[in-house]
Amino acid sequence: MSRDRRPPSWWFGDEAAPAWTGPLESLYRSASARRRRVQQRRAKPVGISVLVVGNLIAGGSGKTPL
Repeated sequence: MSRDRRPPSWWFGDEAAPAWTGPLESLYRSASARRRRVQQRRAKPVGISVLVVGNLIAGGSGKTPL
């Protein structure tokens, strides 16, 4: 038994996303906004310049502050 591992066609914009993704988008947006607010409240100024270097070859999803 093999499973189809390709993403759905609507994932890349070929067709409209299903209706059930709307409520999930709202939930994700509000959770992300809340997380961002919490992180901004906890942030402390460091007083010096910070250079962030990522993986320039593979696109860099994780950034390393120097």
